[in-house]
Amino acid sequence: MPENCYANKLHNLLTRFIVDRDDIKCGVVAVPLPPQHLAIRKILMKDSEFAFHSIGVIHSPHKEVSQIPIQPVFCSDIEGTVLLNNKYVDGLKDLQGFSHIHLFYYFDHSQKTCLRLKPYLSDQERGIFATRAPHRPNKLGMSLVRLDRIEGNILYVRDLDILDGTPLLDIKPYIQRFDSRENVKSGWQDTILDDVASVRGLRDFKIQKGKS
Repeated sequence: MPENCYANKLHNLLTRFIVDRDDIKCGVVAVPLPPQHLAIRKILMKDSEFAFHSIGVIHSPHKEVSQIPIQPVFCSDIEGTVLLNNKYVDGLKDLQGFSHIHLFYYFDHSQKTCLRLKPYLSDQERGIFATRAPHRPNKLGMSLVRLDRIEGNILYVRDLDILDGTPLLDIKPYIQRFDSRENVKSGWQDTILDDVASVRGLRDFKIQKGKS
C-alpha cells in the first residue's frame, strides 16, 4: 500500500475513533468498538499522556508544606473547605448522606519524582509505591476526610492534611461496606509503634500549633 494511502487510512481510523470516544454520554451504553478501532486505541494508549482538569480548590489552614501532618489521622478536627466549580455542583446530589469522603488532588508543589525515598515514619529508604509521599510520577494525592455539611458548591470538611490552594481532581464517598477490610497487613508500617507514629507523623505541626 502506498505510504500516502496508509497515512490517509490511519487518519480516518483515528478520526472515527476520537469521534466514538467523544460521543459517549452519561447514561448511554457504549457499543463495543470494532477490531480496527481497538487496535488504534492500543497504539494511542501506549505511553499516553492524559489531560486532567481541576474541578475545584481545597482550602485549609495549612500554608506551608513542612507544617502539614502526613495523614488525616494526625489532623483530627482540622477544618477546611472544598470549593467545587459551579458546573459540577449537580454531581453533589446525595453526597450529604455520607460521613466521610475521599478527596483526590494534585500535588502541585512537588517538583521532583523519587522512586525511592525516606518517608517521615521511617529512617530507611522505601519504594515510592509503598508510601504516600507526594513525589510520585503522577503527583496524585488522596485523603480520607470527614464531611460536615454541603452548602451550594462548598463542602465543609474535617481531618484535613492538604495544603491550602491544592487543585481538586475528584471526590468519592467512603463506603464502609466496600472499603472496610479485615486481616489487613500494612507492610513496613506495621513495624512502626503507634507512639512513634503519633510524634513523627505531625512533622512541624505540633511546634507551630504551640506557637499560635
